[in-house]
Amino acid sequence: MSIATITRTILPVTEGLGIEWSNSLRLWDSKPCEACMKREAFLNRLSRRGFMGSAVVVFIALKGTILLAADEDATAHQALSLVRTLVTDAHLLQGDLGRWPTKLEILKMLQDDAQKLGSKAPPWTAMLDFESEELLRGWKFDYQSRTDGFVFTVSRKNAAAPREVFITDEIGVIYHATVSGPIPKAKELKTAKEFPGAVPFNEDGPAV
Repeated sequence: MSIATITRTILPVTEGLGIEWSNSLRLWDSKPCEACMKREAFLNRLSRRGFMGSAVVVFIALKGTILLAADEDATAHQALSLVRTLVTDAHLLQGDLGRWPTKLEILKMLQDDAQKLGSKAPPWTAMLDFESEELLRGWKFDYQSRTDGFVFTVSRKNAAAPREVFITDEIGVIYHATVSGPIPKAKELKTAKEFPGAVPFNEDGPAV
């Protein structure tokens, strides 16, 4: 089982949520740390007080750190944070490798960084699934590296049109577009600005 696989389980509250949580860590052979023990005690208190009842408990596992979370798609702001992180990682790897990274290399760096940060990692990292095309919950990641750079897109998964798409390349300018039809593949693009309808993005929204 992948460390970053999203697991959804219906748990009867018998031993306590904290104990269930600790048991789930053993799937990854993770030794309980002091913070883990505190989290276990906290979850046990919640379950004893009946806050959870016998409801559905959603666990998101990311390298031995399991967080309780609602089963909701990431927001556009969280997707934008992912885009910025990926651009930064690509440039850092280019400096280390002397070439632009492959998709596997950039995802490994993203995963390693989230693991190192642990509880200090941004909340959206708990929505990552490194074995799926849907890298961020509700958003697809399509990446293509070249000898002279890279292009990638992060697009909403939902079928409802139009869909939001963030596009960028080695230049680092992030573009935004809304797409009603099929989304062009990253391998079909030479630069981010070639994406149909793409406009540079700023904090106030797409800049026309």
